[in-house]
Amino acid sequence: GYLDTLHHAGVPAARILIASVPDDFLRGTDNKRMLGLLRRVNPTARIVVAADRIALARELYEAGADYVLVPRI
Repeated sequence: GYLDTLHHAGVPAARILIASVPDDFLRGTDNKRMLGLLRRVNPTARIVVAADRIALARELYEAGADYVLVPRI
């Protein structure tokens, strides 16, 4: 599953994690869920995620993102 993939990708040892693909392009997940999984696997990493609108960016910050990219702005 997702957790196995994240462990295999080295997420537990990363200092910075970047999920730069907006939700519109993701299938089967979204950046809020990805943020939760990344934070679960590595609670100390700096996490950057992407959002396609300001309201979602706020939600991602509230969910624990360290920085949110909003490419359209």
